[in-house]
Amino acid sequence: MSFSNEIRDELCRLQRRRSCCDTAEAYGILAFANRFSADAIRISSEHEGFVRRARDLFLSVVGVEFEIVSGDRWRLELHDRDAIAKVFSYFGYDTEHHVTMHFHGWFVEEDCCMAAFLRGAFLCAGVCADPAKSYHLELSSPRGAFLREFLIRASELSFTLRLSRRQNGFMLYLKESEQIEDFLTYIGASAAAMRLMEQKVFKDYRNRINRRSNCEFSNIRRTIDAAEAQTEAILRLAERGELQDLPEALRNTADIRIAFPDLSLAELCDKFDPPVSKSCLNHRLRKLSALAKEKEEE
Repeated sequence: MSFSNEIRDELCRLQRRRSCCDTAEAYGILAFANRFSADAIRISSEHEGFVRRARDLFLSVVGVEFEIVSGDRWRLELHDRDAIAKVFSYFGYDTEHHVTMHFHGWFVEEDCCMAAFLRGAFLCAGVCADPAKSYHLELSSPRGAFLREFLIRASELSFTLRLSRRQNGFMLYLKESEQIEDFLTYIGASAAAMRLMEQKVFKDYRNRINRRSNCEFSNIRRTIDAAEAQTEAILRLAERGELQDLPEALRNTADIRIAFPDLSLAELCDKFDPPVSKSCLNHRLRKLSALAKEKEEE
């Protein structure tokens, strides 16, 4: 099951408590319906639970019963013109002069009603990406003017919905994880919001582990490369018979580096008797490398 439908499952389990919120939720469904015209109202979804909840909402709020049609997708349809006119009238529209659907703010004057309106919008046309993959939530609608008017009223919400035009309509969207969490909590999908937060914590932890592993690997790689370069320089000096002419400290360093080619500088320091400092050892190895290069250039 997709994450979007997991959210729908949670929202459809919410109990309906206030008639004003029922009206707002039904209004949100209509605003994002596939078709809302004088000759037909059609709501299409792959989620059976939402379609049945929507039918019960409209029956309770308006007193009109939609027909449920099953197929590749579930559909909620209304074709009777008198029933359509009743729905239009209830939500402040006129079937005779209905050209553009404007947003009627009086349905969402209370904060609980605004949450219910957005709940209906998500149930009808919402998509939320799996948080394990990306952060994206959108609400699609063919009604651009309606959405622009709605955004003016929604400007005081804790999340900022943005409007974008697409090929077959418009969408409101969120891309920041924190804002998606706020949106889901606001409309009543607190379990989904919690799952998103947990997934974000897991991803952050995994990224930190990966960065640390990459850093440790890079450090090991640099240590190995440096040790190989130092060993090669010492072997070149030995092949040319030049080690025996070096000071005792450098000869001792060369012997220990050859004996322990895989150790880091810090580990190599402990092999001396008495132990030497890391800066001292680093200076000696640099000197050996420089001598090998210097002799090659002569």
